[in-house]
Amino acid sequence: MHLTRLRIRHFRSLHECDWQPVDGLNVLTGPNGIGKTSFLEAIYFLSSGKSFRPGGIQNLITHGQSSLSVFAESHQVGNQYRLGVSKDKQGVVKARLQDLTLKGITPISLLLPVVAIHSCSYHFVDSGPETKRRFLDWLTFHVKPDHLLLWKKYRYLLKQANALLKQGNNTFTDRHFWYEQLAESGTALDAQRRAVFELLVEECGSRWNSGLLKQTGIKLHYCSGWKSEKELLGELLHQDERHVRYGAITVGPHRMDVRIMAGPGEARKILSRGQKKLLAIEMYLTQVQMIYESTGRWPVVCLDDLDAELDQEHLQYVFNQFETIDTQVFASSLHPEVIANHFPVHKESRVFHVKHDLIRDS
Repeated sequence: MHLTRLRIRHFRSLHECDWQPVDGLNVLTGPNGIGKTSFLEAIYFLSSGKSFRPGGIQNLITHGQSSLSVFAESHQVGNQYRLGVSKDKQGVVKARLQDLTLKGITPISLLLPVVAIHSCSYHFVDSGPETKRRFLDWLTFHVKPDHLLLWKKYRYLLKQANALLKQGNNTFTDRHFWYEQLAESGTALDAQRRAVFELLVEECGSRWNSGLLKQTGIKLHYCSGWKSEKELLGELLHQDERHVRYGAITVGPHRMDVRIMAGPGEARKILSRGQKKLLAIEMYLTQVQMIYESTGRWPVVCLDDLDAELDQEHLQYVFNQFETIDTQVFASSLHPEVIANHFPVHKESRVFHVKHDLIRDS
């Protein structure tokens, strides 16, 4: 998928903006605080309906305005698309694809996957289980078409079971009913995650064995969220007293984690800061490749201040991978020549200067 036109309205400091990016590399430059990252954030919002930065919807909407909107024209394999997403201060999302009003943003998310690598991404190795689950679930959402339905069903059942436990006035028979429901749904969800995880390990392994991380002995380990030697129903029943004591289900796919090892120990304790950043970038670029292999659609890639995080050797290593990745790239930088000089020379690139609502060619 390639964006040919973006119209952004009342998104952070961007009041009204109409921009026509190129199919290859789009470098956004300008002083700090001028809105470079906001452009990347708006692209991510168009795909997901949320930001990759912390904070609520009120922080995204321009001060004094009641809503924001991002609209785009795009093309893919000869097909033209018009898509748009708006959101108000109450969190109500409205989405359109072609001339149709959608009930939710999922069709746009599937059509326009966006992988954003930003300041929080570089802490992936040090992050907790929630970040790892979100990473794998987002990838599974694109690789397995029914994953979202499975995930929503499990979350609903978990919410109902937790509500029952919090009430305190329940019997083992009541709890057993919900354990059976959770086990059936959770086992299916776990199977999907495991299948995609195995593909992820295979893809990552081929990258790490031939790249700058080949000497680190990195391995990924899938942790289901309960003792792997037991079926989920058996573990739910075994932990019944604990569920009652804590007023919540304490085992299951909602506790799933990915452990990252480097040789004999945990990567977060062994790798250098530079190696952790490079590993995180490799993980996200692996998402890009896997989504293309599964769907035939190249995700859009957003890189926020990448040159400020990596030295010249690592920066060149990262951009060399775009030789075989036919994706549209949006990158923010205070030093656009550094980014442009490392990007594959045979691919189209252009530098845009950002000044408040204006964005113009260099």
